[in-house]
Amino acid sequence: MKKQRLDAPVRLHYAWVILGACCLMQSAILGVVQNGRGVFYNAVCTDLGLEISAFTLYSLFHGIGSFLSMPLTVRFFNRVHPRISLIAAALVFCGATALMGSVSSLPAFWTLGFLQGAGGSLLVFFVCPLLISNWFRKHYGMAMGLSAAFSGLAGVLINPLLSAVIEQAGWRTGYRVQGLLAFCLALPAALLIRSRQPEEVGLTRLGGDDEPEEKGTISQTAEKPADPAWEKRVLIPVMIFALFASIANAYCQHFAKYAATIGLAPAVGALLVSCSMAGNIGSKFMIGALNDRIGTVKTLLLSLLTLTAGFAGMILFAGNFLLYPAATLSGICMPICSLCIPMLAKHLYTAEAYRRIYPKVTMMITLASSAGITIVSLLYEIWYSYLPVFLIGIMFAAICAMCVVVAERQK
Repeated sequence: MKKQRLDAPVRLHYAWVILGACCLMQSAILGVVQNGRGVFYNAVCTDLGLEISAFTLYSLFHGIGSFLSMPLTVRFFNRVHPRISLIAAALVFCGATALMGSVSSLPAFWTLGFLQGAGGSLLVFFVCPLLISNWFRKHYGMAMGLSAAFSGLAGVLINPLLSAVIEQAGWRTGYRVQGLLAFCLALPAALLIRSRQPEEVGLTRLGGDDEPEEKGTISQTAEKPADPAWEKRVLIPVMIFALFASIANAYCQHFAKYAATIGLAPAVGALLVSCSMAGNIGSKFMIGALNDRIGTVKTLLLSLLTLTAGFAGMILFAGNFLLYPAATLSGICMPICSLCIPMLAKHLYTAEAYRRIYPKVTMMITLASSAGITIVSLLYEIWYSYLPVFLIGIMFAAICAMCVVVAERQK
């Protein structure tokens, strides 16, 4: 098959179809399931007489399942047609989610969490960044931001829907509806993806391989070293960045609890969470656009500075109306995890090295993200105050910034 001509008139590049598939996949896995799991906690624990801390351990088992399964699922994805591998992963992930409506014991929830993680290991943090990196040379940052934003948009829509289902039909039906909705979005997404790379179907990346790179980007070929020792050396700061950014990703889920500890009404705590979700969605578009305009390193450092300002505001403006803008700024912690980590890896490595290295980074993201809620909770229980917890969050942001600088100097 001939390669698509760069000057072909009015022809939709298949990269845009890939982007549409990634938007659906993000909506299904992160939006419908991951962002919608919180509405079940109170209903399940009240009905079954479980402690919330014990029940939510299934998210840790989710991370363990994802961590252990990642090498196998990535190998499966690389050797089997992407449609088949993604449909199989979606069946496991969505099936485990739906089956949560049929169990009653903690070990059963933990087991399904493990299976959910095993299926999601391919779908949650790995596939979309890889496909967008493979298919987009031009508008890469915009594509990453748009696909990630769909998870937030889906989360905004799914929470009231699932709450209504739980209220009318019970939490067991709610889990089954959640699993079915997720699969109905993931299935067409998988069917739209006919190849992992444009070369497999005789196409080129959007923007081609002979056009100048956009401002601030680095060549994926000659300008980057291909030395294996260098790749391993640079992997260290990338993994440290992934570790602390993924833990910081859990902070916004503690905003309601934080509001209660400083004497604010539950409605205020809910509003703080909503502000962080608005910051999450808006900053995903901002990060993607900035990456295309000013480059990856400046974008990441600016994002980490924004997160620092948000966490500092949560400390300084407790009980003040400025707490709401601080919560909005803090919402950038979520796209720092989902967007900035793959952007940093893509910026540092060649396209071929990125495909080899990023599964290892994804393993760190999934494990640290799953443990993040527990880690932040344990930090709070040391002092029973969120003041030192937010200070530690600022330290996490500073460590991530240092990792960006160190990795860039190594490059």
